[in-house]
Amino acid sequence: PEDMIAKQFILRSRALLGRLDKRYSSEEQIDLLMQAIRMTVPRFTIDKIESFLYSMEEIKIISHIGSCYADDGQNEKAADVYRQLLRYVQTHFQETVTSLGIVPMVLFNYACILFRCERYGEAAERAKEGREACIKYGHYQHLPGCLEAEAECRYYMGEREKSAELYHQAYYLCKVTGYQAGLEIVKKEAKEYLGIEFQY
Repeated sequence: PEDMIAKQFILRSRALLGRLDKRYSSEEQIDLLMQAIRMTVPRFTIDKIESFLYSMEEIKIISHIGSCYADDGQNEKAADVYRQLLRYVQTHFQETVTSLGIVPMVLFNYACILFRCERYGEAAERAKEGREACIKYGHYQHLPGCLEAEAECRYYMGEREKSAELYHQAYYLCKVTGYQAGLEIVKKEAKEYLGIEFQY
């Protein structure tokens, strides 16, 4: 009962699993996640994210809150969460660079939310920064997603040649790493947007 970290982990896990099996609405997930983060940051508020210091787990909780707002159709609110979170991880650079790719994760998620807001130029820039961060820090989990996100943005910005180049890079990276879900997304988008059909 006194182990706040374990309780926080349980609440976050409930929210994540409830998202997967659709047990909880976005609003219910946000409530669980707010309870979770307030176990260790009691005065946490979503509009003053940069006011506190966070552990890796707390950063993941905040990122998940942003995703829940996006799932609920509150894209601008989600974008604001990621804007604040990005500034936080950039300010506290030393604490986050070596911590399991947190910078690429935040940049990738922020790019996806900006895309939903139809802010394609900003989304492309965040995806590009995410791609560069993956390479700089040697953490490649979000690299295929950053390539795909930037490719889609470039298409919507009318940059078809750049989009095609990025889709090719994303396709072969997904292929090499065996990332099947990403591979299917890239194949579908490249064909739909640019008429590209990957043969192998």
